Amino acid sequence: MFIGILAIALIVYSLLTFDPKVETWTSLFGGAAIGFFIVGMPSLWAWYKKRQQSKIK
Repeated sequence: MFIGILAIALIVYSLLTFDPKVETWTSLFGGAAIGFFIVGMPSLWAWYKKRQQSKIK
């Protein structure tokens, strides 16, 4: 849970400190995608484990 909170905080920090003169939009979207992946990792892992259990039966 701490990692999810940290990822959300980093996304917010990235949005607040984004400077379009220096950075590209790709870096902002890439960072947000990584943050959302970290936040969604527990549910993805649970889905994968459930899928593996259904294959065994």
